[in-house]
Amino acid sequence: MFVSLSTKNSDIIKKTEANYYQDRISINGPIRLTFETVHPDDPEQNFIVTIMEPNASFMSVMDRDDPNNPTNRKGLHTHECFELMFVIKGEMYQNIEYKRHVYPKGSLCLVNKKIHHAEEFSTDFRCVFLMMTTELINSVFFPNAPFIFDEEEKLKSSAIERFFHQNTVGTDFDRREYIDFIPVSGSQGTYENMYRKFDNLTAHMLAPELSSTFAVRGIIMEIFNDLMNPGSYSTIPISIGSDKEFMIFDSINSLMLRHNGRISRSQLEKELSYSGSYLNAICKKYSGLNLFDYGMRICMEEACSLLSGTRANIVDISESLGFTNRSHFYSIFKTHYGMTPAEFRTIKKGN
Repeated sequence: MFVSLSTKNSDIIKKTEANYYQDRISINGPIRLTFETVHPDDPEQNFIVTIMEPNASFMSVMDRDDPNNPTNRKGLHTHECFELMFVIKGEMYQNIEYKRHVYPKGSLCLVNKKIHHAEEFSTDFRCVFLMMTTELINSVFFPNAPFIFDEEEKLKSSAIERFFHQNTVGTDFDRREYIDFIPVSGSQGTYENMYRKFDNLTAHMLAPELSSTFAVRGIIMEIFNDLMNPGSYSTIPISIGSDKEFMIFDSINSLMLRHNGRISRSQLEKELSYSGSYLNAICKKYSGLNLFDYGMRICMEEACSLLSGTRANIVDISESLGFTNRSHFYSIFKTHYGMTPAEFRTIKKGN
């Protein structure tokens, strides 16, 4: 188990939950560890977060009905820093540039700056996010003074070193890239080794010593060295399309969310000044769905939220989502989820 906050209670700062989202996006200092524990079926402890920075830490527990609970958050976010996610327990889904990925226990994902992403909160999981500024990465991989030992040169010319070089000291900044690290089936001790390194990092964040700055840099290098071991992890670098296309899709997504997915192709054409066929092609490229199906997915996700989070009757919910025919709403909902809205609500209440 990671170091308990009780080891440094005098330095724990209890911030208001309303500050959580903004704090989650930007960091104070070169590094931050954010632990998230999600229990979607537990109304009392639906979301637990612990944030650690060099000079302050805080913990917050939010129930399902708390309006500041990030599980109620919609849309994606970006960072001005690099983020490495490690799934400690369970299985979590992450939406990266509007594509849904599943990450089982022990897997990791390194996200570049300005990548649009957000974790989903539909599954029971615990994970940690290691956020690192460009300055910290440069001090680890590209220090002003040369490395002393040949062993410290091991990461040179690796996929990770190239990833950071392109996005820190290189000329092509802010490429929309990320790397998935999936544990190799049958590898021995892979999870335990990674867990131990994050545990050591946590210990230095909670109880720093005179040499902790150097120790933290060393642990970060050890983490990435482990990730580049082909016997432990499958490394999957992913690069995403042009800035212009993505900006258009980002606008499509924003309009879809604003209208709960119920916006026509002609309305999108009018709002964005592009032909419907071009917008449809971009939507297909980034989401795998055409405009109608993508909008309907957003609509059905909102329906689920209203069914589980409000007491509104199903007829009112269907009308609020733009359905004039209740049977049509029931049919589409059952196609997406394999059950009727009433059955979905019953199951959620039973949990």
